[in-house]
Amino acid sequence: MSSLANLSKNLYHAVFRRTSTFVIAVVVLAYPFERAFNVGTERYFRFINKGKFYDDIKGQFGQDAEEE
Repeated sequence: MSSLANLSKNLYHAVFRRTSTFVIAVVVLAYPFERAFNVGTERYFRFINKGKFYDDIKGQFGQDAEEE
């Protein structure tokens, strides 16, 4: 048997065979997945929109008023 087959067999017997262990696994893994997804999408959004946020340009407003 290949190592992938052994892994899937062990995973099935440890987690997926019983509904209660499957539900516990889903609940436990939901938080880290949600956190990773939120952090990843936030970083991507900020990368795509760099220079368009108020935090990026707020220093320019004070300089413009002083120059006039």
